[in-house]
Amino acid sequence: MAASLAFFLSETRIDFNSPIPAVMEQIGEYGKQTLLDLGILVLAVATIALVLQNRKMIDQQKKGIEYEIKPLIGIRYGI
Repeated sequence: MAASLAFFLSETRIDFNSPIPAVMEQIGEYGKQTLLDLGILVLAVATIALVLQNRKMIDQQKKGIEYEIKPLIGIRYGI
């Protein structure tokens, strides 16, 4: 993926001041596929980051529940 993006950027001269359809015509089919691949990669990384953050929050909530319940059990059963 990185090699394909590097090749695309080194071989393409794009005038970004032109309208979007003109830019899409300048980059060609290979460039469109590379941009699509890059977009998919960014979405995948963002999704993984959100899942990991959510998992961390769930673990913190579980620890918080354990700290709230253990003293109650200890008081009742003398632990």
